[in-house]
Formats: sequence, C-alpha cells, structure tokens
Amino acid sequence: MPRPKVESQLARLSRYLKPDLLIIDGMGRKQLHKRSGEFLFETIMRRYEMRSTMMTTNRPLKDWAS
Repeated sequence: MPRPKVESQLARLSRYLKPDLLIIDGMGRKQLHKRSGEFLFETIMRRYEMRSTMMTTNRPLKDWAS
C-alpha cells in the first residue's frame, strides 16, 4: 500500500502531466533545491514525446550554467 507522502507526490505530478501544453515561466531566477530539480526532471521526462512543454527565462544564454 502506497504511503500518504508518495500518494501526494504522485497526485502533484499527475497535475503537471495532464495539460496539452505546460508553460514553465521564469526558469533560472533562483537555484532549485535538489528535490525540486528531480521533480522538474521527472515531469519533463514523463511529458517527453507525449505533450508539449515550454520553458521561458529572462536570463541571457551565457548565464544558464551559473
């Protein structure tokens, strides 16, 4: 039987998997915590080749790695 925390995480993930287009605005404004980065990666990987995802940022390309 899944634990309540796991069920909550799956429910939150499914919220981001359903839309035909997911827009993630303001990428790179602040550094993500490890857990948040893993959640973002999981979301993008599950959407890959199934749904559209758009990410926006105001940071110049040269600043993306820092």
